[in-house]
Amino acid sequence: MPIPPIFTLNTKEVVPDKQSGEDFDAIVIAEDSLPYVIKSGREHHPYMAASEWMCTWFAAMCGVPSPVVAKVNHNDNVWAGIRIEGGTSADYAATDNIMADFKNPNALSVVCSAVAVDAFIFNNDRHFNNLLRRASIGGDSLIAIDYSRAFIASGAPIPDVALIRNTKTWQILQFTIAWNGGKDQPAIERTLERMSRIDTDAFAGRMNQMPDHWYPDNLRDHTIEWFDVNKSDRIDAVRGLLNEI
Repeated sequence: MPIPPIFTLNTKEVVPDKQSGEDFDAIVIAEDSLPYVIKSGREHHPYMAASEWMCTWFAAMCGVPSPVVAKVNHNDNVWAGIRIEGGTSADYAATDNIMADFKNPNALSVVCSAVAVDAFIFNNDRHFNNLLRRASIGGDSLIAIDYSRAFIASGAPIPDVALIRNTKTWQILQFTIAWNGGKDQPAIERTLERMSRIDTDAFAGRMNQMPDHWYPDNLRDHTIEWFDVNKSDRIDAVRGLLNEI
């Protein structure tokens, strides 16, 4: 899984034409000379940094290709920095080109695994823009990013498992399954099996690596207890949900 720097990275420069967006504060070049998307919070999603920190790690632990998330010093405060790993399939306007990216076994496997995690963390915002294409030795691969509106971004309690029909996550799964003639059930099962092996100590350890201002102590305790009590039942609910597709 991606290993973030154990120290805080400082910002060398801000990319001038990418100063902010709906769910991010800036794109910067950090002192490791690599680009990062900076995320703090918004009115309706005040804990975006915490959600990115936890969900990207969780997805990687489940075997979903994921970027590095680091602590990056920006504007005199430390926020979550998501390393930019590649372009997006949605850079191409023509549907045929997007379909070419997703009509192959590797893409199907990544999408099915990513959506299994998305269902667990209540991420209904998976779309073509947040599956990055990166050139690899074996051909282009997909990397799942962006948990700005998932899991603990709005605090707690965490919503029940749901893959809501007609949301972006539902649609991208349906498109990818249709283009490939079926879902990748083994990929789903591998993801859920890995998920089952993430214990509460590991989850709590990751959460407690966050700076204090990312997520209040009372919500941390609530979320850790929630994970400890609900993980197994929630995995079963995700399996049941995806079995219906």
